[in-house]
Amino acid sequence: MRHLFLLFLAPALLPAAPPAPIEWEATTAILGGHTAIVKLDSGARIEGAWLGVTPTTFTMDVKRAKGKNRPAKGVQTIGRSAIVELRVRRHRIRGRGFGVLTALFLTPNLLLRTSSVPVIWTVCIGVGVAPIIAGAIWDHSSQVVHIKPES
Repeated sequence: MRHLFLLFLAPALLPAAPPAPIEWEATTAILGGHTAIVKLDSGARIEGAWLGVTPTTFTMDVKRAKGKNRPAKGVQTIGRSAIVELRVRRHRIRGRGFGVLTALFLTPNLLLRTSSVPVIWTVCIGVGVAPIIAGAIWDHSSQVVHIKPES
């Protein structure tokens, strides 16, 4: 039984192959409806909706901006050459859902096996909250978008 569990767990433990580079013009279609996170050569990090591209620029609706020389919030057009890293964050709640279900399944089962009050609190906090936090971290993870070099 343990080997069967490891067989199902193996794909999650193996490193994923890096995604294939995409064309610059296809970024609008791929990033549309998701949150784009861009690190700029000025040291700034911007986050928001990817609106469109031209051969030399991209346009974003900036929702958050951090770092020195950060652009203002709102619709901004920035040069393509300023991109150091481009990431995408998909909007999902799957991890938090799995976390809640795991907590609801594990917590009562473990509580029925103990009568010690400190152990009960440890189980409730550790087993009840940890899967939900792990699911939230998984939901907010982002992936690097590799863009083909300019031709």
